[in-house]
Amino acid sequence: MRKLILFCLTVGLQLSTYAQSDTKVSNIIEGGKVLLEFTKLFVGNKSADKKQPKDNNLPCVQNLTLDASFQNNGVQVVKVRLILKTTQAIAGELVMQPGKREVLYELKEGVYTYEIIDNTTSVMIRKGDIRYEHCENITTTIN
Repeated sequence: MRKLILFCLTVGLQLSTYAQSDTKVSNIIEGGKVLLEFTKLFVGNKSADKKQPKDNNLPCVQNLTLDASFQNNGVQVVKVRLILKTTQAIAGELVMQPGKREVLYELKEGVYTYEIIDNTTSVMIRKGDIRYEHCENITTTIN
């Protein structure tokens, strides 16, 4: 009888306790990443060697735009997709042949999520975030 009561208490305690889930931890980490990116966006980069355009009448200064270029050094055809992080709107898609360079013109400055997808199998090769500032010329190389 004691064994039965001990067994029922043990099973009851195990059922009443909740295990910690990894989704809470991953949500906290992802939220921290987004918060850090937005903080960087509003605070800005305070490095002394940062190049600023000398002419304030340039269209990229007035409109806060930039041109993002991508170089495909791989051997397969890939699709590059840029998604604006704040609105989740697709800013542009490029289908890139091997050895070619493509450019997305007049993007608004901000934090973008980029996705590089194999065009034939639709398998995602790489995904990440990139921050663009106005009048920047950044070339992203795909290997």
